[in-house]
Amino acid sequence: INREVSGILECARLNGEHNLQSLAIPETTLLFLAKENIAKYQLEAKISAASSLFKMDISRRSSRSRSEPDAKTVLCGILPSLQYVVNRHNSATSFSKVWEKRTEDVKDSWRVSIDPKPNARENPVTFALDPYGAGDFFCKFCYEELSNVYMHCDGCEKLLNKDFNICSSCHMEGKYKIFHKMHPFNVKPQSILNH
Repeated sequence: INREVSGILECARLNGEHNLQSLAIPETTLLFLAKENIAKYQLEAKISAASSLFKMDISRRSSRSRSEPDAKTVLCGILPSLQYVVNRHNSATSFSKVWEKRTEDVKDSWRVSIDPKPNARENPVTFALDPYGAGDFFCKFCYEELSNVYMHCDGCEKLLNKDFNICSSCHMEGKYKIFHKMHPFNVKPQSILNH
């Protein structure tokens, strides 16, 4: 399991190095896989504890196929890759907090703020963005998957009704200051039409 997951993450990283967007969203998938299997493992532990408490031999048919591993096996297999992803997200969050502190008194467009409610928690009926990757959840510059921590331009969303999302690495390098054409068919280089 670990080899498969780390191989997919490595392929996504190599795609980014060659300025290619991945077809998959492996980090987001990994986070959801961990969440699902933690819930399964806790449920299995409760069922096991309840059956031993009543000293009954509850025979239950397994709903999973013979080839599907149990939750503990999956969690052990994805742990190294999950630690890697979580450590990257923690360092990006730390970086974002430093930027937020540094720019809290700034009144112009370079101010950074951390949104307390992630897009994945928004109501999909009223919220225009798709938090699960079908929208624009790849970095505009390096095409890295934006699974958890990223920078978003509120001005582009409010003025242009377009998303301008970049990864923390590209933000750290100052790539957000670069002109980016938001409307591919418009040749005018005006700031009201572009980032």
